[in-house]
Amino acid sequence: MKKDLPQYITLTIWLVLGLYFGTGGITKMENYNLIKSTIGQSDTVKVVYRGVPFQNKSALLRKLEEDQMISVFPWLDQLPSFASYIITACAFGLIGAVIRIFIQIVIENKKAEEMHIYISPILGLLSGLITLGASLIFPAVLYSNDKEIKAGGLMFLCLFSGLFFKEFYKKLYKLFTKPD
Repeated sequence: MKKDLPQYITLTIWLVLGLYFGTGGITKMENYNLIKSTIGQSDTVKVVYRGVPFQNKSALLRKLEEDQMISVFPWLDQLPSFASYIITACAFGLIGAVIRIFIQIVIENKKAEEMHIYISPILGLLSGLITLGASLIFPAVLYSNDKEIKAGGLMFLCLFSGLFFKEFYKKLYKLFTKPD
């Protein structure tokens, strides 16, 4: 167990990073969708909150939601909206790959030292990116009526592509290579 401790620490760091950036990315996506859904609402009653006037209640709620997001994820303030899709996809692919490693250690009784604790999470991360790209091909799975990516759909597809990254890459490789 002591011998495996550095691998477990590394996997935990991967997991924490994936959760933090994945949660931040999906929060930005959801806030962006919230802002778009409230723009142009017919509410014309002005609201004052802590001495600051707002056009209506929706504008106040958007501002409060954004302030909460920035307090936990300050790096999101400077991030373009589409970058949050990339971060979310990559982070949840990473989390999926880390989950797979933990499953192999716990259920398949593999030793942590036998696992590819650096390359597997990176491949999981990249599978999330590929899944995001594939979302352009399969819009019915990820898009709502207004052609915005559904954050939850993207998150879980990327999580599964990371969890099954070995099979994912094998199928992808067979799809794009000529048989010998």
